[in-house]
This record gives sequence, C-alpha cells and structure tokens, in this order.
Amino acid sequence: MDARRKDNQGRTICPSCNKAYFPKLGERDPNTLIQHQFPNATPSEREELVTGYCTKCQKGIFTRDPSENCRVIKHFIVKKDNTSKGFSYDQAVNWR
Repeated sequence: MDARRKDNQGRTICPSCNKAYFPKLGERDPNTLIQHQFPNATPSEREELVTGYCTKCQKGIFTRDPSENCRVIKHFIVKKDNTSKGFSYDQAVNWR
C-alpha cells in the first residue's frame, strides 16, 4: 500500500516535515511486496516508498532516543485525534 502524498512535480511530501523529495528507489509496483521488489534496499529506503517519511524524520520516529527529533514524536501525539490524550508530550519523550 502506498500512503504517500505527492506534489504536482511527482515528488513525495514527508507527512511530518513537509519536505518534498524523490525517493532514492524511484517508484514501486503496488502489486509486488516491497521486500521482493527491492530486496537489497535498506528499511529506510523502503519506508520512503510506503509511508513517505523522509530519512531525517524516520530517525526521529524509529530511534530509541526521542530527543533526536522530538518534533516528530510531538506530531504523532497531537495528530492522533488533535489532542494529547493517552500520553503527555513529556511522557512520550521520556518513554523507554
């Protein structure tokens, strides 16, 4: 499944930072598992094609050190339902 947004030039738009970029792997065949289509690609490169998150924002999302990119974590807390129900920002940042 391709959940990416694109601009009028065909560039992928990162849902976190709104950076427009062309994914390193190009485009994908939606009828083929991405692991089979790009078996030698890194998980980060494949993630660009699936979700659209740029490499920098992926580091903030998937790192065990949330201080590296707290803006991304805050994005997920607030974007869930436009409130901070469940976890406070401080709880998420300090989660281990």
